[in-house]
Amino acid sequence: MSNSTPYTNFYVNGVGATCPGLSRSVKGMANLSGGTVYGVLNDTAELPVASTLLAPLGAIFPTFAKGIKRTLQVAEGVTKGFFGMLSSSMGRHLEKDAVTAIMSAVREKALRGEKIRLFCHSQGSIVTSNALEELRKELSPEQWSLVEKNVEVISFGARNYQWPDAIRVTLNVHRGDFPAFAMGLVSSIMRPFRRRSSEMRVVNRWGISHALGQYLEHHHEFEVLPPSRLAGTPNGENAASKVYNSIRDGRLADSTHIKMIDAAIDLYGKKFSAEFLRFAPKGEIGRFHVVPEQLERLRLSAG
Repeated sequence: MSNSTPYTNFYVNGVGATCPGLSRSVKGMANLSGGTVYGVLNDTAELPVASTLLAPLGAIFPTFAKGIKRTLQVAEGVTKGFFGMLSSSMGRHLEKDAVTAIMSAVREKALRGEKIRLFCHSQGSIVTSNALEELRKELSPEQWSLVEKNVEVISFGARNYQWPDAIRVTLNVHRGDFPAFAMGLVSSIMRPFRRRSSEMRVVNRWGISHALGQYLEHHHEFEVLPPSRLAGTPNGENAASKVYNSIRDGRLADSTHIKMIDAAIDLYGKKFSAEFLRFAPKGEIGRFHVVPEQLERLRLSAG
């Protein structure tokens, strides 16, 4: 993602992440965002009671004990996520450290007018939405308007539709991601009782993996494939507006924006190119510069 608009980036993990795992995920998010990313550990990886009970078994059957512990970790995370979707206050109690950390970061940055981007994966999406909802309850309408203006959420592998109104949320979801699908069912059931942001959008890609690595590896395809996802409508002028706004707001990596421009030229031809050049005659949008070869292609396409 371009840094034409400066953001402070945070990442909240899903179920069962360890500190080393969180560190790897943060590096992946840093590559995606093009900036520094701070990790917020949604701690479902340590189960002291289970560790104590499984210690004797682990000494004899380490692989078997590790499998049981992992199963218990996932079960704990899913349970916390389920109750967190029922009530933000319940979610705050179950994931106190992570929710408090997000609330503190957003309060500190957004109320000073600084831009914040919150990345999250799987259950981390529930933790993030609960943190924002709990913060909304504590702030005045004037203070919350600053949060709405300065906070953006980008989620992976989570059909969590419960977000405070007017928070910009992008849900990246593989169509065959079963855990995300199950989360969507619960979230839909809770829709009459929880808020749903008017600024939320869901972008899909054909895939079955729930792993964050697969989401990051194919992230640009959520924006480019299928073609209708490029602009939300098969219209060259709208495509140009969407690509321009995405570059201006620094929503994706520069390399992804370059791919989007190439794809849009192929899909929409003259209508896209002419409209895009109307927005950016020299191919310059903030710190982003269309590469010379691509600028020439745009001009030829525009006629």
